[in-house]
Amino acid sequence: MLKNLDRFAIFLSGICALHCIAVPIAISLFPFLSLSMHHGEDTHELLFHQMIVFIIIPVTLFALSSGYRSHRKWLPTIVASIGLIILLIPALFFDLLSNHQLITHDDEVLITLVGGCIHAIGHILNVQNTRHHQHMHTNSL
Repeated sequence: MLKNLDRFAIFLSGICALHCIAVPIAISLFPFLSLSMHHGEDTHELLFHQMIVFIIIPVTLFALSSGYRSHRKWLPTIVASIGLIILLIPALFFDLLSNHQLITHDDEVLITLVGGCIHAIGHILNVQNTRHHQHMHTNSL
């Protein structure tokens, strides 16, 4: 089950990244979409990111804590947590940062992609460390 939670968290990070990549491509191919997909006028993208992040948080907490109890390695938790914090910044504070002209929509996409990749790497490390620990434990019996 732990492996499935990590994979689900990786999947959610991938969905977020796909969304960040697909929306600009869709808007460039179909310019009329830009009328309804602007942060200041419609909160579709912001709500999407917030929804994904708030699903990722409990999945990540449970998967990483379960993984740590198994393999006792902090690196997966640290890496995934850094990615999660990076994901939280645009999801929670985009409007504030944008209003102060500290971040643009392009910055938000880049920050989200970087955070999602780092978050996924943390879960990949968690799966690998858990698998290695289980393999070593099985061989020692």
